[in-house]
Amino acid sequence: MTDLDLIHEGTLTSLELSESENEQWTRAEQFFLAALEPITKLPRAGSPNKTQADSLSETLNGRTVELAASNRRLRRKILRRTSVETALIESARHHAALLKVSHQLQEGFRKLAHKLISAHEHQRKTLSHQLQDDILQSLLSVQVGLLGLKTTANGDLRKQVDYAQRLVRISAQSVDRFTHELDTHPQA
Repeated sequence: MTDLDLIHEGTLTSLELSESENEQWTRAEQFFLAALEPITKLPRAGSPNKTQADSLSETLNGRTVELAASNRRLRRKILRRTSVETALIESARHHAALLKVSHQLQEGFRKLAHKLISAHEHQRKTLSHQLQDDILQSLLSVQVGLLGLKTTANGDLRKQVDYAQRLVRISAQSVDRFTHELDTHPQA
């Protein structure tokens, strides 16, 4: 008997009815019992039947397996991402170190280039002065020779010697001017 049957029976026994009323009540009881029987055979809410329980259990097991597989994939992705992040950090450190070395080398090359340019400039000045000295010595020798020739020369030859001496002085002035320009305007 169900709880509803017990309540119904208890209510009936508490009533002291006459025989004819009792008969009506009996028929009513039979009617209600017949009407309630299909309802009492239904599964109660919150307690599924075996088929539903098996179906729910199977669904739950499937979802549990899917969740475990998804968790494994997620862990693998996290490990890959972590290793990639570590590699990127290491790569950034390596590139920063290379950049620092590159800047140091660049500074060293700049200083070396400056020294090289300074050495070339010094060498150019030295050669310029040597060339000036050699040319001026040669012009001086020519001038001395022309002076000696001028003292023994007469008329027309003397004019030619004067002209040659003027050319020697102009040449000496040009060499001095050119050397001075080289000294004041260094080459790039």
